[in-house]
Amino acid sequence: MTRRHLGEVAIGGAAIAVACAWLAYVFLRFGPIEMASGIWDDYFAWGLDYGAYLDAAARLAAEGTPYTLEVTAGAYESGPTGLYYYSPVLAVALLPAVDASWTASSTLWFVAHVLALGAACALMPVRPLTRALAFLVVAFTLPIFKDAVYGNVSTLLLLPMVLSWRWLDRPLGSIALAVGIAIRPSLGLILIWQGLRRCWRALAWTVGAGLVLILLTLPFTGFGSYLDYLDALRNLNVPSTLGEGWENRDLGAVAMSLGAGTELVGFVRLGSIGLGVAAVLLSLRRDRETSYMVTLMATLIVVPILWDHYLAMLVIPAAFLADRWRPIALLLLLLSWLPVFSVFAVLLVLLLLLVVPGPTPTPKAETEAQGVPA
Repeated sequence: MTRRHLGEVAIGGAAIAVACAWLAYVFLRFGPIEMASGIWDDYFAWGLDYGAYLDAAARLAAEGTPYTLEVTAGAYESGPTGLYYYSPVLAVALLPAVDASWTASSTLWFVAHVLALGAACALMPVRPLTRALAFLVVAFTLPIFKDAVYGNVSTLLLLPMVLSWRWLDRPLGSIALAVGIAIRPSLGLILIWQGLRRCWRALAWTVGAGLVLILLTLPFTGFGSYLDYLDALRNLNVPSTLGEGWENRDLGAVAMSLGAGTELVGFVRLGSIGLGVAAVLLSLRRDRETSYMVTLMATLIVVPILWDHYLAMLVIPAAFLADRWRPIALLLLLLSWLPVFSVFAVLLVLLLLLVVPGPTPTPKAETEAQGVPA
């Protein structure tokens, strides 16, 4: 092993150690605490989102559906905290935790976040040093910090999306993508991307894996839960007013904060969808990895909700850009500490992905990129 390699191993090891020490501190500082009256009002309340998921699983076990009437019958609301808008798959996954103690289950949920983050960085198809540095930088970002404390799913989503990247257009990657879509439906844009690239086999694997997930959960949910889920998605019409504690950062929210009226906000949100679609179409002229990254980022702006913890997803294109272009790209993750600029951080990454030169593909690589066997 050369001196350079030894240096990289030392730097990488130190980066991983520092990141793990920080995450351990986060756990010890905020800790698992018992749910109590008023805890939902605390800005960094332990298990804020995890509690909502656990309540949904308990409702599923007791009532046969994880959804409440506020979700299925009314327009989208930012509160009261605890509303469940995810698919029945997540509720089924948490059924074993319903009867466990809060301390034990929330601790395991935190550990799952740390393991998912570590695995996602370790499995990125980039240089080992880039993986270690990505783990270090992203561990200190606001989305990971909030996600770990709240117990949201944004960090957990990194693992299936990295697997989808690592095994792009292969069965394992498509299965991982299906899991991601089951958690966050806006990722379904990648399904359309697969179709645009005519990667029919990959598309079939993704759809097939999604159907298998539904079949596996039906004994626990019945068809009724999935019908309720469709109602919840239909009601996902984000209001054009800002409530107390509102943290949505999409372009429409930016327009609202500048005093735009409801009609103008609607046009801005349509423009955001147009930007996302245009970016995906432009990316089809690039290599498939770049196009995947662009589409992944576009999933953040084609929907009218962009919570600041969604920016955890930035670690994937940042590591990609660091490996292919400049290591300084990892510093893009620090923009997440400016949550008011969340959507602009996404747009900046989209722009970089579209303008940074890609590798010069061989004829065989060009053929494979189109999903056609060489």
